[in-house]
Amino acid sequence: MTELAQLPVDPDEGFPQAFLFAFGGTTYGITWYVDAAESQLPAARAADPTMIIDVTGDRSADAVTAKNPAPQGILVLTVDRRDADAITPLLRRRVIPGLSYAAGQLLLVVRTATIALGNLNGTGSYGSVLDVGVGPMAGAA
Repeated sequence: MTELAQLPVDPDEGFPQAFLFAFGGTTYGITWYVDAAESQLPAARAADPTMIIDVTGDRSADAVTAKNPAPQGILVLTVDRRDADAITPLLRRRVIPGLSYAAGQLLLVVRTATIALGNLNGTGSYGSVLDVGVGPMAGAA
């Protein structure tokens, strides 16, 4: 696999987050959002904005304790190609760290996904980390 560049995501800017990304002469629209049951969030957010949402499905001891279970949600990535006369949807799906995703001629790999409650519809340094590699799909010109 070729070396992947860092996708310029800034988790401290919160979620949802959208930006344009130029790669290989093409402009892509990148959007990230977290889908979580609202019923889980208000009390937890008020109690501790640094509480991590389980967006990976990892119910390990690090992600949850019997006394204080982590709220569950999913991290969703959408990618579209921006042309002068059209926007073409390429990808909309839940992402899991360690898996590769194809979006047109882009290869995206989520290396780390840690989302804090304080970064849902809010900005600030609450401990969220979103490390995403990006590069060309194999065989892409």
